[in-house]
Amino acid sequence: MSKLYVNEVHSKTGSTKALEISSNGVVQQPKVPAVHGVNLTTRTGSSVKFTGWTIRVDNNSDWSNDEFTCPVDGIYEVTANIWRSSGTVQYNIRRNGTSEAAVRQSTTDDEGANMTILLDCSASDTIDFYRDNMTGTVYGSSVKPYDSLTSFTIKLVG
Repeated sequence: MSKLYVNEVHSKTGSTKALEISSNGVVQQPKVPAVHGVNLTTRTGSSVKFTGWTIRVDNNSDWSNDEFTCPVDGIYEVTANIWRSSGTVQYNIRRNGTSEAAVRQSTTDDEGANMTILLDCSASDTIDFYRDNMTGTVYGSSVKPYDSLTSFTIKLVG
């Protein structure tokens, strides 16, 4: 059996760390694309792309125009959380403008929902969030921890 002893793996063309292994065996991948955003503003409206995200974490991602552009081919984990008032709302995770997952609720009470999906994406695919058929209000807050009630996370997992 062969053994490979390394502390760091760098990119071939530069000094950027691509992988680091601590003496305790902890593996860090500092360049894995990931982004996390929160909604700070209460919103109403019907069928429209969800805009105005406040980005809390942005690690090597391509986030602009309220959408994520996949920098490399791979499997991306996308999680969305929404807190809304009474009424009806459908919240979609979209890839290249096409809905890949949705949660729809209709109730007379304030309620939260979340969804997670794994998307097999190609480099340059886009991921965004869309609200559809909405008669209620999506809550936002600038006060932590409530700012995460309506939020999202996208990260490369494989």
